[in-house]
Amino acid sequence: MDTKRKMNMATSLKRNLQLHLERKGWTASQLARTSKVSKQKISNMLAGSVVRSFDDLKSISTALGLTSIDELVFGEPLAQKSQAPDAALLGDEQTYEIKVRRINSKGSV
Repeated sequence: MDTKRKMNMATSLKRNLQLHLERKGWTASQLARTSKVSKQKISNMLAGSVVRSFDDLKSISTALGLTSIDELVFGEPLAQKSQAPDAALLGDEQTYEIKVRRINSKGSV
């Protein structure tokens, strides 16, 4: 990943982390205790440093009650990125039904 892209990601993370802390009414210290990520690492993220640990992002996302790391880093839940197209985009207004069947380990129904 190039340097410019890393810096954009760090800036986005910084902004989103500040937003989520404000929403929860938490300090960096409270997040550190809850997420078990060091206060120094969280302070570095809030200062715009590049994050080097996927596990830290996962722990922080979980502590903040976010649905994914994407929500923390990019500002939107993963579900919003991959929503199914609505009827207008499909060109009709039919109702569709999807059935799910369990199959046994041999592949038969």
